[in-house]
Amino acid sequence: MYEETSKIPDSRTAHFSLALENRGFELLSEIGHGSFANVYLISSKKHQMRFVAKVIDLSRTNKSGLSDTFKSEIYSLTQLIHPNIISIFDHFIFEDCLFLILEYCPGGTLNDYLKANGPIPKQTLYVLAYEMLLSLHFCQKRGIAHRDIKPSNIFIDKYGRAKLADFGFATMNEKICETYAGSLPFMPLEILHLSPYDPMKADIWSLGITFYLMATGTLPYLPKSANNLAMLIATREPFYSELIEKEFAVIIKSMLRSNPQDRASIDSILETPLFKKVRNEYKVDRNSKNPTLRRCRRGSGMTPINNMNIPKIASVGSVGSISFSSKKSMSPLMNKSRLRPSFLQTTFYEVPDSKIV
Repeated sequence: MYEETSKIPDSRTAHFSLALENRGFELLSEIGHGSFANVYLISSKKHQMRFVAKVIDLSRTNKSGLSDTFKSEIYSLTQLIHPNIISIFDHFIFEDCLFLILEYCPGGTLNDYLKANGPIPKQTLYVLAYEMLLSLHFCQKRGIAHRDIKPSNIFIDKYGRAKLADFGFATMNEKICETYAGSLPFMPLEILHLSPYDPMKADIWSLGITFYLMATGTLPYLPKSANNLAMLIATREPFYSELIEKEFAVIIKSMLRSNPQDRASIDSILETPLFKKVRNEYKVDRNSKNPTLRRCRRGSGMTPINNMNIPKIASVGSVGSISFSSKKSMSPLMNKSRLRPSFLQTTFYEVPDSKIV
């Protein structure tokens, strides 16, 4: 992921290049695209650093709901300043396009790594899991639920740290949700049943599925449909192979309880002996902090989110599902490359339009 895939090919990209140049960035290449967005690798002339520009073409969005999706992502990222959450450095509108200037993570995603290498080695696994718990704990303490946790939304920065990204489906201060979003293999039973649900408990389920996948290289459930997944969850316990150490298996089981009221909390997971040990050994690389950069915050002089002139547009579709090239993973996790089947598919599950965020 995040490889250079094209060199400024068309007039539209040249148009984006001009907008970025006006903000002090050079557009290097397109590295991904989705239904309504393109993602570019860019370079800051001032800071001599690379960033990512996510460009949403508002003129091509003719369905409602996308406006709230964009605002949700921007608002969440401007509130969530944490070493294990992707950073947003700027956002602006140029003509009919919304630009998000985001942190560049050359290590790609966990999805990239798992496809290329399979299960993550134990010591690295526990550190990455701990970092993800820290990021989710930080979100929850600020009333934010992510609602689409999965390996393709977890990036690896140049220091090998996990970074939670893509807050397009995030909710703020909602104890109970009646709108549904996410990716099918990572959805808990309460969402599959279209029941009112606690989004923070749903995040714990999705993170538990992610932990299982990281440890084993495969999903605990391989659903053919939403109904099939609901049946599997209701009737079968995941199989815990010898690839998952008993202590970690107990934690995953506590996260994958079908009744959300019985699910472990982030606080309780962080207080388990396993993660207490990781915490005691965990060292933050102080060199990873760049004092010359100022992250995007409220009051920083940029366009207030509520004042953005984003047209009213429709159902979520697949804005959050950006597809990237991944000819070769660049993750620092990788010691050697092994061919693996593409067992993980990034699937956006659409529920009836009336239920979409």
